[in-house]
Amino acid sequence: MPCRSDYMDPTHYEESIAETSRLLCFVLKKLKLKPSADEIKFSNACNYPDKVFGDKVTARLCKILSAFNKKQTTEIIYNAKDKDSRKLADWWEEHQIADKKREAKEKAEKAAKKLKDKALSKLTKAERAALDI
Repeated sequence: MPCRSDYMDPTHYEESIAETSRLLCFVLKKLKLKPSADEIKFSNACNYPDKVFGDKVTARLCKILSAFNKKQTTEIIYNAKDKDSRKLADWWEEHQIADKKREAKEKAEKAAKKLKDKALSKLTKAERAALDI
């Protein structure tokens, strides 16, 4: 049986980050700014970004879009005549939903930890020992 290369297909994550990098390059071009070498490199689906780069490019694009004024938002994100803008609008809306979910989860985890710490602070050393904590 001959060797195969299908295991080298990019994962959904890698494709998503490549798209995020492409969108970042699109935005930077519109702002007349230059993307980094890595942002250009990973905007090509043939290169496989790791999670560190993925988090970095996602955070950078989010930060830039969050700082847009109304005119930039209309001209760059919500320009219905530009297919890249439409893709960017979809990405931005999905990202904002994901951010809200993540922030709610982090807030709930923080509240649960605070409640747990408060409850544990009421235990005596003997009670802690009995509970192996």
